[in-house]
Amino acid sequence: MTARSKVLLTLLGIVVLALYSSWGRPLWLDEYLHFIFGGFASWGDAWAAVQSSTTNINHGQTGFYIMLDYGLLQAFGANLFALRLPSLISGALLLFSVALFLRRKNLGAVAIAAAFLLLAAQPNLMYFIGEARPYMPMAASAMAALAYFSSSAEQRATTPMRLFIWATMVWGALMMPYYLVYLPVIALTCFVIARLPWSFTEFRKFVNLPLQITSVTLGVTIGALTWLRGSPNFQRDPWLILRPLFDSLTLPHYIAAIALLILFMVTVRLGRTNVREPILLFLAMGGMAVLFAVLSLVQSYWILPRQFIASQAIMTVAVVWGIGQALKATPRKEQKILASIYTILILFAFTRVAVDQVQKLSDWENNGFPVAGNPGDEDFQQIDVGPANQNVIDGGPVLPELAAFYDQPRYGGGEDPNQP
Repeated sequence: MTARSKVLLTLLGIVVLALYSSWGRPLWLDEYLHFIFGGFASWGDAWAAVQSSTTNINHGQTGFYIMLDYGLLQAFGANLFALRLPSLISGALLLFSVALFLRRKNLGAVAIAAAFLLLAAQPNLMYFIGEARPYMPMAASAMAALAYFSSSAEQRATTPMRLFIWATMVWGALMMPYYLVYLPVIALTCFVIARLPWSFTEFRKFVNLPLQITSVTLGVTIGALTWLRGSPNFQRDPWLILRPLFDSLTLPHYIAAIALLILFMVTVRLGRTNVREPILLFLAMGGMAVLFAVLSLVQSYWILPRQFIASQAIMTVAVVWGIGQALKATPRKEQKILASIYTILILFAFTRVAVDQVQKLSDWENNGFPVAGNPGDEDFQQIDVGPANQNVIDGGPVLPELAAFYDQPRYGGGEDPNQP
């Protein structure tokens, strides 16, 4: 890849990060729960609140992101850029890992740019670059694992790659429990894709057993101090959030999906190439999404689209890999025609979303800073995020009185925080 291509891809990555930076967006309920930790007087007080709240309103969290936010807010005051910085850094890691993975599959700058644009065309995924929650760190770490396990033994043995996987593993394992499942599944899937001769020694070496053990050890240790100590007893409709999304799908959506599938099949047919490996990766990540949906069903908790963003990101990259692999094997004349069609579709999808994102950023900038947060936040749990957003406008340190929120008995262990 040329130096010019690297510069252009870097600039495109910066554009994507800027679009989803949430610059100027006020706090909403879930971010509010992180922000008010900045009002605690000491690390000890903040950690005590993490331990009590991760069995309740912050259920399922390790508390690592929260404690990072505490340190950032102590350093920079009531600053939303600082609050969301771990997710923004993770967004950059996601894009870097996407590029690294596709290079490992012998695809160039065009495929990487296509992947960036396809990811950017999915606001329900990329939104988390600008939200102070551990979902983007988890997704980025999973993508980093995919890039690592898709590398050759010689590449993985280099010092930069060793530092890369160990650093991203620590980041993912401490951030979110889902990563503890993604890491071995990705390693196993990549082992199957690599088609290496079977032996236990070869398998153990490929999956990097010390890495796997350390990931579980870190995740379980921090979990034992936080979310593994208990969770609320939920009685919620698991389909409440997903049902409107399914209901919003119309005939044109289904026609478009079928048309894209047919286009891909035509590409594969003309290229006469084998795309079983990208399909295997796609299905494996789809299976992970199903697994997390089932876990929500078992707990009588909402099935939330954000649970699937790591799978969604990797499935997107698997599609780009499959298309790129098929196009490379297609006769030159047909290749140009098909590549033009894919380019038009990708640019259309990206442009529509990009215009909407720019409009949102402009609205937040030009219409002031609405302190009320998202509509419905206060109705949901009788939580008023207004004082925290006013704190951001006024600047200075996070107000200590905001941290008193975690003193409420209502957020004791085993209680559903959604119940008044």
